[in-house]
Parts: sequence; C-alpha cells; structure tokens
Amino acid sequence: NPMSRFATMDALVHDHAWIINRSVFVSTADKVRIGERYYSSKPPMLSTVGAVIYKQLRALTGLSFREDTALAVKVMTLLLGGLSHVVLLGYAYQFLKHLKLSSAVVLWSYVCFAFGQLGLAYATTLNNHTPAAATAMFAITVAVEILMSRRRADEAGDPASETRGTLVSVTSNSA
Repeated sequence: NPMSRFATMDALVHDHAWIINRSVFVSTADKVRIGERYYSSKPPMLSTVGAVIYKQLRALTGLSFREDTALAVKVMTLLLGGLSHVVLLGYAYQFLKHLKLSSAVVLWSYVCFAFGQLGLAYATTLNNHTPAAATAMFAITVAVEILMSRRRADEAGDPASETRGTLVSVTSNSA
C-alpha cells in the first residue's frame, strides 16, 4: 500500500509523469495497468503532496528514492506520517483545552487520545488516515474556537453577535 504512494512520488519527481513504470516501487501490488503503462491505484492527493515535499527534500539533501531507497522511505514516512500525527496531537490538546476541564482531566484525556488509539501505529507508515485525522481535528478545533468566540461575544453583548444570530434565525425560519 505505501509503496504505491511512493511510486507516484518517485515518478512525479524523477519522470514528471504519473506513470510508475520506471519507479523503484513498480513491483507494488497496488497499481493499475492501462496499455503498457502502470499507475498507482491509490488516491493521488497524499502522493502529490508527498511529491512536492520529496522534490524539495531531494533538492536540499540529494536524498533520492532511486539511490537510497530505504533512507528516503523512512524520511518521507516521518515527514508525512509522523508530522501529521504531531499536528493531530497538537490540535487534540488545543481542543481539550477549549472544553474548560481541569488540568488533570485534560492531561489524562490527552494521554488516552495519544496512546489509546491506533494513530501512533498509523503514523509509522504512509497512509491517508493520519493526514485525514489531523485535518479533521484541525477543522473540529477551529469550529469550536469559532463557536466559543461567538458565545463570548454574545455574553459580552457584542452587537455584531446579535446580528449574526438574527441572520441565522431568519435564514433558518425561511427554509
């Protein structure tokens, strides 16, 4: 599964194409054949983002899938999976702080979140789950921040918050 994603990154950076025939990862089982060309069967988003990062990493360090496959795979997995997990944990902590819980409850909840689910295991391999979870936690945290700021504005008697509420209720009632 990860090899198919690495094959796309390799092909995009080295061959400037989606065709993975010349990739060191062409033996992956997760590919489709169209004519004589092979393509990854995985969704392209993570591989495309990975290709951008890999291209910069290669320009800065010379690290290459084609010359030092094992090290390049480890570094790219750390950058895409590991950093996504760190972002996920950062936003999870921020979310917990918004709940106005005691410090002990926030800490215990955070430890349970960090180690009581498969996120850490997923962070050690290249997959869509970790970046998707980080993106979802980011969106949830931002939504909570917006709702909390609106609540504070309502409690402070901010006229702008009353207008927002009126617009929402007018829209809701007219539907």
